[in-house]
Amino acid sequence: MAPVDARVLGRVYTKQADVLIAHWARGVELLVSTKTMVSSYGNNLRNRFEESYGDAVNLRGRFPMASLGFLYAVRSNIPASDLVFLRDMLDKLREPAGYDATCLIVVDWTGTGPVTIRPDLMDEHIGPARFLADLVDRVLQRTPIDHHVEVRNRRDQTYLPIEEGQL
Repeated sequence: MAPVDARVLGRVYTKQADVLIAHWARGVELLVSTKTMVSSYGNNLRNRFEESYGDAVNLRGRFPMASLGFLYAVRSNIPASDLVFLRDMLDKLREPAGYDATCLIVVDWTGTGPVTIRPDLMDEHIGPARFLADLVDRVLQRTPIDHHVEVRNRRDQTYLPIEEGQL
């Protein structure tokens, strides 16, 4: 059974990770932080930007080779001006600021009933597909060819004539 509480020591403080993939020999390989905001966008977005920037510096300082991601989810009731700021914020949090990938998910949600994703309010360059692809690409770029062989084969639809950890 995997742990449900993933706290990692950053460069200067401990951070709760929402998604963490680590290997005993390689250490932290992928770490994702998430934020959700459902109201008071204008009052809080700038504070979340400052916190996220600090988290990126903290985590990158301890895990320079890890693939770091930041995912932000908001409701579709976000005012257009705040949505523009949030998109810009997520772009600025990417390299060289610290995160390898950032993602914005916009949803319709009333607090009851189903959650519906609103792709019409999301940008492809910070959307879920690009986010996941960027995270995986960074892990593969930062590890030797004989690590994550199966992932490389599937991603590239090829066959590497080596076994995991062979070299």
